[in-house]
Amino acid sequence: MTLIVLTSYIYRTFFKYRHFKVLKATMKKILMAADGTKIIYEIQVETKKSSDEMIFEEVWIDETRFKVKLSDEQRELVSSFHTKQIVNLDITEVHSEKDLSIRPKEILKSKVLVGYSIGNKRKFLSIRKLDQNDEQQKNAE
Repeated sequence: MTLIVLTSYIYRTFFKYRHFKVLKATMKKILMAADGTKIIYEIQVETKKSSDEMIFEEVWIDETRFKVKLSDEQRELVSSFHTKQIVNLDITEVHSEKDLSIRPKEILKSKVLVGYSIGNKRKFLSIRKLDQNDEQQKNAE
């Protein structure tokens, strides 16, 4: 039993989350009075590499490709990050490209994929599920 726990810990620490660790992944449905329902996706990660070594490129949710913007813990947009920094991946808009040939094969196994590059290698980290928060908000605008 101890060997299984130790092996699992080593795998999670050194192999599965080598480049960043997902701290929180949520989906919020907000009911807007004039616009209907708006869905906001939030993924918070702790980086293990700097932006010089790693680039966040995209997020795939339910086979839909989204662009990513980075923000810090105070929700201010940032263009770079350091090692051991907490960064929010703000999922903003759907890519306009309709080319499905670039869709990664890993999307079939998970709900969410975070696409990133290290050097010249494109990699994906799968997130099995998003926590859901339903909020009702009346927007007077």
